[in-house]
Amino acid sequence: MRLPIAKLFFAISVFHPFSAYASTYPEATERYEIKQFELIDVFSHSAAFKQPMAIVRDPSGYVHYVIKGSHLGKEGGIVVKLEKSRLVISEVSADGKESLKSLTKKQQ
Repeated sequence: MRLPIAKLFFAISVFHPFSAYASTYPEATERYEIKQFELIDVFSHSAAFKQPMAIVRDPSGYVHYVIKGSHLGKEGGIVVKLEKSRLVISEVSADGKESLKSLTKKQQ
């Protein structure tokens, strides 16, 4: 499947001169619930980051690259593990309880 370049977004954090304001604006991957994302593929490593990387599609059709530590979901989820066909995301509730959620690749 070929993905249009215009629809590629990176969810990887980099230095930003306005980082003091970063906490007030959600990342593109924090606009939807975890279950609304579609896991397209997981790569065991990427040439640029030397670690596993996954591609997810949000409900509006945009594609995002995520790595361990990337934010995903409206509830402050953080990607903690990338496996061959799924992502494991950790969310911490307001009362401090951690819950693990997963996003699994659909079989074609």
